[in-house]
Amino acid sequence: MYQQQAQVEIVEYDKKYATAEELGKIFFRNYKQHANIANFTGVYHSMKWKYGTIMTHLIYLLFTLISASFLFFISRFFIEPIAALIISLTIGIALCYFVFARYLPNKIDKMHSDFGRGMLQPRLSDIKANFQEKGGNFWLALVENVSTGKKEIAGHVAFRYETPEELKARGANEKEKCGQLEMMGVNEEYRGIGLARKLVQAVLDFAEKNNYPVVELGAVAANYPASELYKKFGFKLSKEFAVNPAFKVISMAKRLA
Repeated sequence: MYQQQAQVEIVEYDKKYATAEELGKIFFRNYKQHANIANFTGVYHSMKWKYGTIMTHLIYLLFTLISASFLFFISRFFIEPIAALIISLTIGIALCYFVFARYLPNKIDKMHSDFGRGMLQPRLSDIKANFQEKGGNFWLALVENVSTGKKEIAGHVAFRYETPEELKARGANEKEKCGQLEMMGVNEEYRGIGLARKLVQAVLDFAEKNNYPVVELGAVAANYPASELYKKFGFKLSKEFAVNPAFKVISMAKRLA
């Protein structure tokens, strides 16, 4: 989180800033990081946002104790109780680490990546055709690197017009003009200087100017910092659904008119 004095500019996407391939690399790097599920720290912070610090620690502790108790119940028949207790606690701690630092992050991260690439990568292949020529737009946050003096892409966001057919397919009002805020992301080295707020505001200004009464968005349920940001702009949770038992997505909406 450096670059505190950097000059920020929000611009509409143009190929002169980045090719589709270059932008895709930036986007999917941020997409993975923003999910908060790629490692033990990410899972921990996601759980802390959802359940609070004390409850998160209790979940880890209970998982460890339940695992250790089961192992102790079995092993005490074969070795001394004290040795069985020490071995069971050690294995319980190792099992907790494996589940929350290896198995769970890797499994959910793969689900998240597959889901995102399948849905979003085709749209990134031609931003002009998929967004800018269909009633929407795509913005980049350009920041002047204080070290090199050059402008770099530091973030991105899109607004996509939803067709009546798309609205009908997901059970929404097909007669109401609606758009989706998506492709939101800020590069790790530029977080904490207000870029996300500027990008969200660019979308809302565009939607209001073009008479969109409703702006909606979807986000990974584990990305609690993002949902908290959207709430500050007046977005409200409309529904939560599971892509599969381990991967949930939330839908939020903001009414402008």
